[in-house]
Amino acid sequence: MSFTLLIVESPSKARTIQKYLDGGYKVVASFGHVMDLPEKEFGVDIENDFTPDLVVTRRASKTVKEIKSLAKSADRIILAADPDREGEAICFHLSTLLSKNKSLISRIELHEITKTAVITALKSPGKIQMDLVESQITRRVLDRIVGYRLSPVLWKHLHSTALSAGRVQSVVLRWICERELEIQNFKSEEYWRLSVNVESPSKEKFSMQLYDPEKKIRNEKEAIEIWEKIFGKNFSKALLPEMDIAKFKRELEITKSVLEAKKKFPPPPFITASLQKEAGGKLKFSTKKTMSVAQKLYEGVYTGKEHGTTGLITYMRTDSTRLSEDFQRNAKTFIDKNFGSKYVGNYKSRNSKPEVQDAHEAIRPVDTSITPEKLKGILQSDEWNLYNLIWLRTVASQMSPEEGLNQSLEGSIAGLKFTAGGRRVTFDGYTTIYPDWKKEKTLPELKVGDKVKVQEIKSEQKHTEPPARYTEASIVEKMEKEGIGRPSTYSNTIEVLYKRNYSYQKLKSLFPTELGLEVNAFLTANIAYLFENHFTRDVEEDLDKIATGKLKRIEFLKTFYDKFQVELKQIESQKPVSKKKKAETENICPLCQNKILLRKNPKGKQYYICSQFPDCEYMSYMPVGIV
Repeated sequence: MSFTLLIVESPSKARTIQKYLDGGYKVVASFGHVMDLPEKEFGVDIENDFTPDLVVTRRASKTVKEIKSLAKSADRIILAADPDREGEAICFHLSTLLSKNKSLISRIELHEITKTAVITALKSPGKIQMDLVESQITRRVLDRIVGYRLSPVLWKHLHSTALSAGRVQSVVLRWICERELEIQNFKSEEYWRLSVNVESPSKEKFSMQLYDPEKKIRNEKEAIEIWEKIFGKNFSKALLPEMDIAKFKRELEITKSVLEAKKKFPPPPFITASLQKEAGGKLKFSTKKTMSVAQKLYEGVYTGKEHGTTGLITYMRTDSTRLSEDFQRNAKTFIDKNFGSKYVGNYKSRNSKPEVQDAHEAIRPVDTSITPEKLKGILQSDEWNLYNLIWLRTVASQMSPEEGLNQSLEGSIAGLKFTAGGRRVTFDGYTTIYPDWKKEKTLPELKVGDKVKVQEIKSEQKHTEPPARYTEASIVEKMEKEGIGRPSTYSNTIEVLYKRNYSYQKLKSLFPTELGLEVNAFLTANIAYLFENHFTRDVEEDLDKIATGKLKRIEFLKTFYDKFQVELKQIESQKPVSKKKKAETENICPLCQNKILLRKNPKGKQYYICSQFPDCEYMSYMPVGIV
């Protein structure tokens, strides 16, 4: 019996697609990559134009054998791996392995796993895009060169064969380490925030804050002096708990009142980075969990009798906020029907990425009519929560903006300025389904010259705070902003840092381990250029140029390798630091009473760290006991 062999990556995708097709198709999975550089060899012929020695992986050997057997009987072979560079490379490897078959081999791209999308793609199969394959091979060879040549240097100097360096992972590690040292070296300063609760002539109550942009009120004594300036010398901190401020009959005179019409436009639909950030914040998902659940929603899940098993979202590894015209048209029809014509927006893609990054649409539902409400009790909890988030964000992006008046008030008393801000919403727009996290208060209508009565006062002792540690979501956001890595690598990069024991997560924050600090210090001291933001970003842009045929792989690799070799030889010529006992001091950790160790940061500056780090988080540039 004649048939067409359709090869995808995952078994779940294969099962979903098989249900859409008749008996003339057999859909099988390659289980990801089937060929790669050898595990225990360098596998790159530097002298022969950086030619990679690609071999069938051990994991894929059985699968390849089964696919070859099926291919011998097939009339046609269609390759349908994911629509990105990795997927294109998988298709190329499969075509190489199956090239001896007489069957015609073609390629289709599936940006969504629905029956309509599959049938449409099968009607117009294309060819493998070799520029994308070249880009993937370049990335793989580049990372093999960096890892294979630099890791042994780490082993030699840091005395451990469990260490590794990576072009992207080491940049991210540097960010985490630098942030940690910045936090530990931060000197907090005291300041005070003063505010008054006031009552308008219409008896509406609201709060106004003393205008102190430079945080000049440094202590309680200065705060008391401010209040004395307002209430006179009768004001006393000791009497404050019993004091009825209203008895002083003090009033602020409104000196400025501004109402400014302002629209709040909906956020764009999700890209990989923003999905991971939003799912981390609203659903408390790790980046790994977000991508795992999204993969299931893309490949196909059971959605009930009406739609059966189908993909619910488009491909989830993308840098593009573009939406197809068909989808926008259907979404706006849905909004008009369910919310009214005034809620229909005029969405315009705001991409700023190179052309190659616009190959995919944003992450969106395949059909707005499959609402989250229809899937309650059918999808698993995590699947429903993520689909609901994607559905709401995408539909909201097609809605009209929230409209309102931004309110700004200034008041004066005793020569001091107090301010208040608010917003009066006149039309909810997209926020009817996707509200802002921050709710802004509405202020009463006041004009210049009006007076408001002081009812209460508030003195808050504050301290300047160090920058927050990165979370998985914020580190992915930084990777996307800096152009470091690509959507398919974000989550894996973080997982590698965990696996190598360079970083760990605690209460959602990312901390470096002592090993991570040591590796980062060595790399940034000896081969810093390789792990600078601009260098890694430039590499990504060059890979994009290769993917569009604007740059040749060999040319790029030769330029990189010539400079890398010079730097590497300088490090290899250095004598390794002797493997002696770590530098203990006589000081005791103030947090856990264990020994304190002396270390140096990448710039050679000494810092102190607890011998039990990271179980104990003590780290400081100052000796123990010195403030």
